[in-house]
Amino acid sequence: MLIVENIHAAYGSHQVLKGVSFQAEAGEMIDLLGQNGAGKSTLILTLAGIVRPSQGQVELNGVPLSKRRVYLKSVGYVSQEIALTMHLSGRDNLRQWASFKYLMGQDLAHAVEEAADICGLRDFWDQPIKELSGGMQRRVHLACGLLGHPKLLLLDEPLVGLDDESRRQIDQAILHMKDQGAIVVRATHDLRGNEALAPRALVLEGGVLCPFSA
Repeated sequence: MLIVENIHAAYGSHQVLKGVSFQAEAGEMIDLLGQNGAGKSTLILTLAGIVRPSQGQVELNGVPLSKRRVYLKSVGYVSQEIALTMHLSGRDNLRQWASFKYLMGQDLAHAVEEAADICGLRDFWDQPIKELSGGMQRRVHLACGLLGHPKLLLLDEPLVGLDDESRRQIDQAILHMKDQGAIVVRATHDLRGNEALAPRALVLEGGVLCPFSA
């Protein structure tokens, strides 16, 4: 279970999150909706341990965010910007990211193979990232976030700028993780397919959660 309680976060004097609270169960997917500047990315970054909250608590399966190394072992994060090494292949990018998650030896090899299969990378994962289309790069980028079977998968606008086929492939990978028991929190402003992917939605407005109406 993910428990988010009274989270406040700020950049300098600018208060972005103002007391955000919610809970999510294993296998639950949440779409985090809101206009640009509403705080969606800041909330994702806070749950990913990148932005430190000024107030409040986050706990994942009984492990508090304050125990960062243990907490982050169970978290996968996919940013809106593609964070890959462009001259390396998809396979080597996955290996690199797996090492960042403290995976080694057979555990690393298994995690790379599994993430590649979930995202359908086999046909092109030996090509340098710079030679791939935007949709293929997005699939490799997502696979990096799936390494090690995270219990919490955080996605910041994962479908931005993609064609319908790339969207479908990435949606399938996300749903696979959800069906395997991961909690998925996806920041998006795009409601296409929202009902099928995420029956639950939270709306951020001015740094606070508001009721959602379709």
